[in-house]
Amino acid sequence: MTRDVASSCKCALGQRLREISPGIAWIDGFSSYVKERSTNLVPGITPDLYEDEYRQGAGGELEWTSRNGKRCPPKINAVYSSSALVVNSFAAWKLHLPQLELCGSTRFSELHFEAKVPTHLKGTPPHLDFIAGTLNRTVVAAESKLTEYLRPHRAEFAPVYASRSWPSCIKGYVSIMRQLQDNPASFVHLDAAQLIKHAFGLASLAGGNDITLLYLFWEPVNRTAHPQFELHRQEAEQFAATVDGASVKFSWKSYPEIWHEWASSDHDWLKLHASQLLKRYAVKI
Repeated sequence: MTRDVASSCKCALGQRLREISPGIAWIDGFSSYVKERSTNLVPGITPDLYEDEYRQGAGGELEWTSRNGKRCPPKINAVYSSSALVVNSFAAWKLHLPQLELCGSTRFSELHFEAKVPTHLKGTPPHLDFIAGTLNRTVVAAESKLTEYLRPHRAEFAPVYASRSWPSCIKGYVSIMRQLQDNPASFVHLDAAQLIKHAFGLASLAGGNDITLLYLFWEPVNRTAHPQFELHRQEAEQFAATVDGASVKFSWKSYPEIWHEWASSDHDWLKLHASQLLKRYAVKI
């Protein structure tokens, strides 16, 4: 059932793009991937707003890669791409940073996609979808999901995570890690392990900074018709309650909720931007 809902979401998103861009070109053999990346982005999103940062990341979002023994197009070209979703939503803010409000903070001065945060452990450091910072040392670091949370997954931690002594200021995150090490399937939809690794990395930046880990996710218009979406929200709420009081704050919100807030803005550019995002992503399954 979970996979059926995920497939329905992807199909609905593909159908919507075909409706609003009937002349769009698709990659042969990959019906959900556009030939030109620009056609997967809303008007006003230009390469200079995101491309360099993605090329420096480890996700390979902009390149053809081999996956499961098959040559596959860039991930960002997929109609259900999470990276396209976050770029579509937030790249335009680079031109209007003083107007951005996230997690109750304002006066942002920088925003970077595919931001790396060190955990001081071996291996690839955690990559946040974006990090935004203010002049008064407030940091909001975001993890973004489109349909990924509808796929079953099990939490995994390298052995080094169990051997390290973590500071008490993030004990809530450590508590959930211990829970997942005992029962890797205790969170069905929320990728709690990924969020914990992000928090461990962000904790290294905490000295003098006010840091929030923001979890963003997409939902269809009729989310209440499918129990998976409510279960996902319940897991996010459970996670938030457990880590409450940690030095790395945790907040979560759906993209549709944010877009509707933007649609009520006093800024004309933002109202237009929100309407474009809702036109593209507000689908029913």
